[in-house]
Amino acid sequence: PASSGSIMQLFGEMSRWATPRACRAASPASTQSFAVGATVNLGRYWINGRRCTCEFHLTCTGFGSASNAIVISGLPVTANASVGAQGYGYLYDASASNSFPFIVTLGSTTTIKLSSTSANAADLSLGATSFTAALATNDIINATFEYTY
Repeated sequence: PASSGSIMQLFGEMSRWATPRACRAASPASTQSFAVGATVNLGRYWINGRRCTCEFHLTCTGFGSASNAIVISGLPVTANASVGAQGYGYLYDASASNSFPFIVTLGSTTTIKLSSTSANAADLSLGATSFTAALATNDIINATFEYTY
């Protein structure tokens, strides 16, 4: 049988594994066919085991290219491509005073895509579907998501 010391040691290891680490700063960047300037109002992430939870709030200071997918790069930890990302957010189009909800999907091991919530679209990439305008100054992208690395 295991001694009480080894059980306590195992419990200590398990609680250390399950305890989230402190919040860290993240620096996401946006593209819509090419880099779109943006101010990072909020960019942070937490690591818990092999899960990375991220939050960001970007205000665009530049322009994208209409009818092209919006992609966010700068994931703090390289993602496990076989698992994907889970999350949600919204894009606020300042020129039209309209919000577009989206689902976060993994674009690659280092990027996420903003996918439309529309069930009727062949290409669910926000930028190509639902919201098809170019990102522009004062547009806001806000998201919360997590992924396995």
